[in-house]
Amino acid sequence: MSNEFELQEDSYYQLKISLMDSPLPIWRRVLIRADAPLSIVHEIVQIAMGWFNTHMHHFEQHGKVFGDPEEAESGETILDYNGYALCDLLAERGDEIFYVYDYGDDWKHRIVLEDIQHSDVPENAIAQCTMGKRACPPEDVGGVEGYANFISIIEDPENDQYLDTLQWVGCDFDPNSFDPRQVNMRIQMMEERLQSLATQFVSSSN
Repeated sequence: MSNEFELQEDSYYQLKISLMDSPLPIWRRVLIRADAPLSIVHEIVQIAMGWFNTHMHHFEQHGKVFGDPEEAESGETILDYNGYALCDLLAERGDEIFYVYDYGDDWKHRIVLEDIQHSDVPENAIAQCTMGKRACPPEDVGGVEGYANFISIIEDPENDQYLDTLQWVGCDFDPNSFDPRQVNMRIQMMEERLQSLATQFVSSSN
């Protein structure tokens, strides 16, 4: 059986987004329109994972970098991710792209195309999160090593840094918590703007 997809107007990709090298497995499963521009995929990854979208970012595939050209450093080539749809990069089951967020902490995400669907997303929404595991690390925690140290501190009330660390994170952080309903509420709140961006992408592609 062929792995190639016959894309339809209402095609949705089922993606698994995994935070690479994390001391705890952290992942999300998302349905997203196959024709969504990468700039919208970026926003959906941010919402699904739980990031705050306050740092630089880009996608990578086969040596090519897709992102905001205004963030390119001298001599660096960044392809404008407003001009590429998800289905331009992913065509078969198992195809993957990588998403990098926060060049200081250097969070790397592996995004794998698992399946294609046509009817499981309500009211033609841009995207929907169906499941996931564990909370997103706090912003500016120091990358993979910093997060591992953070976990060891908040799980040990006897640690000298325990209270300061909880105060820094601003809540009783539970690394095992995740609720896809909260993700979908955030997507729904942004739906009008995301649909507008998608419409602009289709118009510019024609």
